[in-house]
Amino acid sequence: MKSWHLSILSSRRSTCSAVLVGVAMLCLGCGDDTTSTGGSGGNGGSAGTGGSAGMGGSGGAGGTEPTTAIIRIAHMNTDVGMVDVVDGGGTVVLEESLATGEVTRTFEREAGPRTFDFLGPGGGDLRFSTEEQDFEAGAEYVLVLVAAPTSMMPNANQTVTVQIGRDAVNDGEAGLVLVHGSERDAFFESADITLQRIGEPGEPTTLETGVAIGARTSIVSLPPAEYAFALYFDPPDPNDLPIQMRARRTFVAGEFVVAIAGEALVNDNPVEGWFALTVGESSSRDALDLLVGAPSL
Repeated sequence: MKSWHLSILSSRRSTCSAVLVGVAMLCLGCGDDTTSTGGSGGNGGSAGTGGSAGMGGSGGAGGTEPTTAIIRIAHMNTDVGMVDVVDGGGTVVLEESLATGEVTRTFEREAGPRTFDFLGPGGGDLRFSTEEQDFEAGAEYVLVLVAAPTSMMPNANQTVTVQIGRDAVNDGEAGLVLVHGSERDAFFESADITLQRIGEPGEPTTLETGVAIGARTSIVSLPPAEYAFALYFDPPDPNDLPIQMRARRTFVAGEFVVAIAGEALVNDNPVEGWFALTVGESSSRDALDLLVGAPSL
């Protein structure tokens, strides 16, 4: 499989300064008494004073810098069941419980170190707590709660943090981050993630190899098109067939998508597959999109 080239484009910001020039018109008379009206030319100078009022606009430019981070939490862990999400300050993020396969509304918290707790419905028992992590002011985050079993820790839970790096996406393209949250088998502790543009001949591109359960890829910048991607498990026994979890999706310019391979409840039934959150499309509590499976890559 060929290597995938990540297009990372740092955003360039240009600052433009506007200069207001006030021009005072001096009217010259012809030597008679009407020259005294030249005083009204002085009034033109007052118009120049109006220019200083324009300077008040620079006061608007002196707005305060953001002090909060923008956060959403996606629940993709059937092991902990329905939960209430509480931040480290004891503030309930949601007024109702969050089921697997759902994402919280967008909320803001002061920048800095922070933790989140997941409690049983109605403020019940503590199911899981995140490790403390630092949130930057003005940045956007998606936290994904996943089950991350291993052969040594079969009941491990954790969150995967995705910082929405729009600067890493080329102009006119879409951003994509893929999260490995599949707990199909605790011994499949890592997997390869592949990507292929629909209709493009040849082998799929390997985005990253050895992605652990509870880990994520780097940001991928994609030209608008339909793509198929897969989580590829290579069993340790050569007699066993490889396992692929496949999906397909059409990406449009300007969007940023977090796609999660895992299990969630769909109509009260557990379903394993790829689920997607389009960042910024909605700020309300909602269900993650279950993506359509793709043909074999």
